[in-house]
Formats: sequence, C-alpha cells, structure tokens
Amino acid sequence: AFWRMGIYPVVLVICWFFPIINRLHNFANPDGPVYELYMLHRVFASCQGLFNCLVYGMNRTVREKLPEVFCCRSSSADDDTDEGGGGIQMAQARAAASASDRDPESGSKPADTTEDSDGDRARGSAPASDAV
Repeated sequence: AFWRMGIYPVVLVICWFFPIINRLHNFANPDGPVYELYMLHRVFASCQGLFNCLVYGMNRTVREKLPEVFCCRSSSADDDTDEGGGGIQMAQARAAASASDRDPESGSKPADTTEDSDGDRARGSAPASDAV
C-alpha cells in the first residue's frame, strides 16, 4: 500500500500540468488565448478527484472483484469459458437459480411461490384469490 502514496504526487502533476501551462501562456500573451489549452485546463483540473479516487480505491481486493462485478470473467481458475462469455455466465446463473426454485419431482414452482403479472415472485404469501 505504500507504493500508492507515491502515485498521489504523480496525479497532482498530471492534473495541474495544463492549468499551469495555460496560466503561463495567458501571462505571456494575454491577447491570444488558446481554446484547446483552456479545454485541457478544465478537463484535467476537474479530473483530479476522479484520479485520486481511482488510486485510493484500486487495492488488491477491489482489483480482484472488478471482473466479477462487470461479468468480464470468472474469478475461479477452473472455469473453461472463453473471453466475452459474461452474458452466457449470467444466463447460466439465472437458469440455475430458476431451476433451484422448482420442485425437482414435478418441475413446477413450489406451492408457496406466487407470481404477479410482471413475473415477479413472492415467497410465503397467499395468492390474492385465497384472501379472506
């Protein structure tokens, strides 16, 4: 974690390089502002918080969890899926979750599960027709 402390000054230099150049240029040539330099000034000065956040947040745990969150690849080494299979993995996970909700003998949903018109399921509630 100590190495990350050295990245903060690098972020500071990167973010304030263009604003300093812009101000020096405006001091030397006040009648000829450069639009591109102003844009670089605004973009990089505004991104300092983002870059600091990325440096602070990119610890080992976060780097290991990012692929799982964005479904880019599996975190397990024994997974044999190809690259870009995140959508397939999500579909397989949904199918497995759906299969676990079904009765293994009949293949139907358990009796304590109701489904509304949108397809949302609610467990443990009685169907609306059984209400007294």
